[in-house]
Amino acid sequence: MLLADGSVAQLNTASKIVVRYSNEERRIELLSGQAFFDVDKDQTRPFVVQLANAAVTVTGTSFDVLRSGDRSAVHVVTGVVDVKPQFGPSSTLLAGDMIEIDGEGRASAVARFDPSLILAWRGGKARFRDEPLSEVVASLNRYFSTPIMLEDEALAALPVTGEFDVRDRETAVRTLALIFGLEATDEPARTVLSAPEPQ
Repeated sequence: MLLADGSVAQLNTASKIVVRYSNEERRIELLSGQAFFDVDKDQTRPFVVQLANAAVTVTGTSFDVLRSGDRSAVHVVTGVVDVKPQFGPSSTLLAGDMIEIDGEGRASAVARFDPSLILAWRGGKARFRDEPLSEVVASLNRYFSTPIMLEDEALAALPVTGEFDVRDRETAVRTLALIFGLEATDEPARTVLSAPEPQ
């Protein structure tokens, strides 16, 4: 969506923002989900994305913000971004940097990230590299009206590397089952992945 100042906000599925612009600042509150911002440069009015436990401030840059429950993550694609967590010092992120803020409002160390993984959603894809199956299922369920569930906690840590089309639930379920030799059982309100019964 095109914002009033010429900046662009692209929202992922199940995402919601509130826009509050004034003469002093351009403030966006990310209530849920994930958003990519390409910010029009304006030194006189900082662009602030408010999260539950942090504030992200820029003047002109592009970056991705993810809010999942009480946790957040910021990934910078171009420019410079300042992240002020609820507790602890601010961090300055450059292009290719990312930071996570935990449920207590404390930031991780600044780290590097792979844009092809983090930004895949903008092209209708979800990419994972050695991600636990439980987190992959949770990510995919944001796109699907009928959730995928794991029957056994023992399956949660299985590592997943691959790309999924977030518009094709049937193929995603079939692929996850095939990778680990699981059974996929369709129920009225969910699909359950389970280990096959021993012969």
